[in-house]
Amino acid sequence: MTSPSTTEKMEAQALNLKQRLERYCHVTWLAPYLAGERHCLFNLYLHVNYCTPQSSGIPGDWVTKHERLLQSVARTHSEKGRVVHIEQENTMRLRSKNGVTIHGQCDVVVSETNSMPGIISDAKTGRPRGKDRAQVLTYMALAPYATALEGVQHPPCGELVYANGDRVEIPALEAGVAFQQQLSDLLSLTAGPQPEPSPSTNECRFCRLAEICPHRISEEPIQETVSWL
Repeated sequence: MTSPSTTEKMEAQALNLKQRLERYCHVTWLAPYLAGERHCLFNLYLHVNYCTPQSSGIPGDWVTKHERLLQSVARTHSEKGRVVHIEQENTMRLRSKNGVTIHGQCDVVVSETNSMPGIISDAKTGRPRGKDRAQVLTYMALAPYATALEGVQHPPCGELVYANGDRVEIPALEAGVAFQQQLSDLLSLTAGPQPEPSPSTNECRFCRLAEICPHRISEEPIQETVSWL
């Protein structure tokens, strides 16, 4: 891992962040950027290269709802005679060409057969968002290379299952070369020079670094009156 520049060191010291021994990225950090829902690469860069503050935790009711939905998804495929793997069985750790360790855990993996592709399924308790699809696409693109992941040696299909009963199928080709290049390009940005901050009211409001980031925007833009409108 290359040493940070003097400016970057000063920024990290001001934020009281310790550099990671090796670059690390969770799949869920990438999904909002791949979906175009987040744009501040400064945020992603800090998470990948430095030990950043942890989130406040997952609400207990979410855990219960998610587990119930996950078990329902797994049961649906199991009743069709498919071999199913759940959560902890589906952990993957891969390394990019730029030395970033990518970590993720699929909710449900349905093993491929001689006649049917594998399926990466994700259970979502909230409303549909673009990052949901991007997260599953990332798992789909990485799955054939994750030797610890059982039952997926070839490009799998994807699936999103929502608590309201909606089910979205994602064809294997969608996680092909074009998406893989998009994913590779994004990871390359986390291993290069530190990006400039690009704060916005919407992103800063939900940013885990908001309490310590000097670049944050905490107020809505002033609403000006235009006389001729």
